Amino acid sequence: MSGGVDSSLTLRVLRELPLNLSVVFMRNWDPLLSESGADEEDEPGATRATLSYGRTVSGTPNLSPCEWERDWADVRRVCAHVGVPERDIRLVDLSKEYWSRVFEPAVAVWEAGNTPNPDVSCNR
Repeated sequence: MSGGVDSSLTLRVLRELPLNLSVVFMRNWDPLLSESGADEEDEPGATRATLSYGRTVSGTPNLSPCEWERDWADVRRVCAHVGVPERDIRLVDLSKEYWSRVFEPAVAVWEAGNTPNPDVSCNR
């Protein structure tokens, strides 16, 4: 479950059926793994790790729109609203796998001048 409208509505519909539901939230992004790229002050090709509090190591703002903590809170809030017990809600951290199996290959495709489709890799 992502916490968005589609997965929330799906959970609501499934909750009305005679099923034993378990909700899984996949954490697919870790700001500590992300890189903000090099700027003029860095060595060519240098990167800086991004901190989870909205700043890179060098102090520049983290402009990443991915805020997994808010998504996780949304999932828990929706689950509570439709009556899924806390014991049946789980967070699975797949951020390292996402980084190496989805994000980096998509960037490589983009750097080669093509249009990546990271959803295909992510869905695997």
